Amino acid sequence: MKNLFDISSEEKNRILNLHESATKNQYLISEQKIKPINFNITDSFPSGKYTLNKTDEIDKSINQINKYLKSSKGLLNTIVINSSESKVPNRGVGLKPGDLSKLRASEVEKYIKSKLGDSVNIKINDLGPQGPEWNTSKGKDNPEYTKFQYVTLDLSAQKCNFTYSGSGKQGLPSNDYITANEPDTLLYDKGTLTLDSGSIPDRMVVIDNSGKITQDTGYIATQKHQYSEYKYVPLYVSTLTELINSVAVSGNKLKLVTIKNDFKELLNILLVNPSEYNEKDNRREINEGIVNLKNQFNKGIRTFVLYDIVKSLPIPFDTNLGDKKFVVYSPLGNTGYTVKGTC
Repeated sequence: MKNLFDISSEEKNRILNLHESATKNQYLISEQKIKPINFNITDSFPSGKYTLNKTDEIDKSINQINKYLKSSKGLLNTIVINSSESKVPNRGVGLKPGDLSKLRASEVEKYIKSKLGDSVNIKINDLGPQGPEWNTSKGKDNPEYTKFQYVTLDLSAQKCNFTYSGSGKQGLPSNDYITANEPDTLLYDKGTLTLDSGSIPDRMVVIDNSGKITQDTGYIATQKHQYSEYKYVPLYVSTLTELINSVAVSGNKLKLVTIKNDFKELLNILLVNPSEYNEKDNRREINEGIVNLKNQFNKGIRTFVLYDIVKSLPIPFDTNLGDKKFVVYSPLGNTGYTVKGTC
């Protein structure tokens, strides 16, 4: 049996109004991905001044921004301060062209930080002098000039925070051992990339639009390995050395060591305490690595590739400077690395 209900036009309108209200206040996330939310706080400054004269307008904006920050659950994360001035001279106040715009933006930034702390990223878009050249006959209050005298705030979602998790598998020779090849759609604008490679070394580079490497970590390990007798794991060193001058193992960030005399010189570099060297150590990464290194030495190889052991190595990424993507090379086993990016 079907239950049929008649809804009056009054009740229908009430439900629609509730839905519309909820949509405006809670569910505008999809719109905010495309269009920033704008707040005009120009009236906070007296004409020609950069000190905040009235805070009612900016306080109201900050309160509204705070509500959006909470309701968006992290999607909205950046306030852009847009500051502009006209080309009317700032006479008698000791300011050069462009100073007023810059100082107003700085004052707004300080004030917002005093209210919101680190809960949101703040960026300044200082536009400087804008509009037509100054004509004394028109007067400083002419709309041609005043429309360029403003300070606004844009609350938006900036693609500047992401976490990339590697597959944890060794790269393939057919792919130059690349295990991450990520475009700038993951990191837009200006940020910092940090590679956490674990105990097995990996290498991360940033590549610009022309294909040039702009940043390079070299091979790094960010955690201690399990072989306490060794500074460097022999198998990792032999593998990197075998691949030297390949696409994966190249660049001026490689950590290289040149052996002048006998093989023992290399062992002394690999070991924490050379006097504790154990020829019968059968652990695979030790034994196989030592065998490979001896073979390389006997073939006349004297330059070997080590790696840096660091806690972390943040590197900059800036699409405004042409950075296009980051690439991770993993020729050494199950690395399980992660790459994190922050604004």
